[in-house]
Amino acid sequence: MSRNRTLSGFFVRIAKGATAGAVAALAAWLLTLTTPARMVDEWLLDSILVRRGERESSPAIILVALDENTLHNLGKPTPYLSPELAQVLEFLHTWGAKAVGVDLLVPQYLGNLPGMRDTEGVIHGDPLTVGRVVSDHPNTVFIQRAVGGKLILPLNEWYSPLLPMPPFDDDDEAAVITDNTGIPLYLANVELAEDLDHIVRSQNLLYKIKDADETRYAPHLALAVVATATGRSVQRDEKDRLLLGEDVVEHDDGFQLRINYCGPPGTYRTISFGDILTGETTSEQEQSVEGAIVIVGATSAGLDEFFATPYANRLPWIGLQGDSPQRMSGIELHANIVSTLLDRAYIRRLSALQRLGLLLLAGGLLGATYGWFGFWRGAGVALAVLAIWYSSSVHIFSWSNWQMPQAGMLFLAVLSMIAPWYLKLRWTRRL
Repeated sequence: MSRNRTLSGFFVRIAKGATAGAVAALAAWLLTLTTPARMVDEWLLDSILVRRGERESSPAIILVALDENTLHNLGKPTPYLSPELAQVLEFLHTWGAKAVGVDLLVPQYLGNLPGMRDTEGVIHGDPLTVGRVVSDHPNTVFIQRAVGGKLILPLNEWYSPLLPMPPFDDDDEAAVITDNTGIPLYLANVELAEDLDHIVRSQNLLYKIKDADETRYAPHLALAVVATATGRSVQRDEKDRLLLGEDVVEHDDGFQLRINYCGPPGTYRTISFGDILTGETTSEQEQSVEGAIVIVGATSAGLDEFFATPYANRLPWIGLQGDSPQRMSGIELHANIVSTLLDRAYIRRLSALQRLGLLLLAGGLLGATYGWFGFWRGAGVALAVLAIWYSSSVHIFSWSNWQMPQAGMLFLAVLSMIAPWYLKLRWTRRL
């Protein structure tokens, strides 16, 4: 009889502990729905991405950097860069680049600067030089920017050869241009999507452009370059999913793609813009361009084209080496988006309901552990489980690109210590 009462009390403690754990799990889940908790989760997931190390990527991606030395040696303002850009584009296409994305913008409203065109016999920045190269090599993508509700377009001579030619009727009159193959790719946007802590973890792949008469979509530079290199179209289907050719691009709401970074700044092979101009590139560099996607852009600190990524997160648990945050150039950030798309290395996460189910299961087990071992032993088990969960999450992300929730498990470990004492106090008061 005494043995039965002992067993009965043992199972009652386990049941009460499991109940307390489930209550803690529900509270932890509700906490994860708040903005501060989501940021804690992002910081922990940053540390997992960093601890994973560099990710292997199959596509060849080359960066051409307009760096400090090049700007100094050019000896002229960047709006007059067209002749030099034309030379670089000609070399890249001659070397066999599969597609070239140009992350440089000289706005149309600067097209009438003195010396921009041949008005007095002096030309410093003739934009037609770029147009002539592009007319022979249409696998080039330029950028536009949306600023203050206005669309800033590049010099018309740069991209006009890429515009679709209008059909002609029997009366030799131009008809309306239509594009039935998908979203146009010759102009793309590059505005980056920063989180609340100013770290870029995801990127909008489609931008809604509102013109006077219509609303249309423009791709991000990385998406446009991938589509151009692979000969695929970019479209939205009836379910408002983003299609790259026939493949569905996995994205969050608002066409947000989580960037699966290949590594910290400096991961991609880089060639100096100036070295191409002066012929100082090596044969190895020239051969590396063949069949590669090339992104041309500024890496000069004066042009402020650097952004914070998970590798710039300096919180103590990130464990990065070095004294200063590692900010990434815009062109390398674009390259990471290109790699994510071409590798189909989409980052996947559990839905809210899946996270709730996981937390309820873990909470019940942790609560039962407290009922079985008591508080101090149970707390030791909870901390061990938390460490094992974090370590396992690093390996799961490395193998499958699944990011397992971290903040919820952290909150659960803390709340599961508090919940049994709280419920015990409530039950004692009822008695």
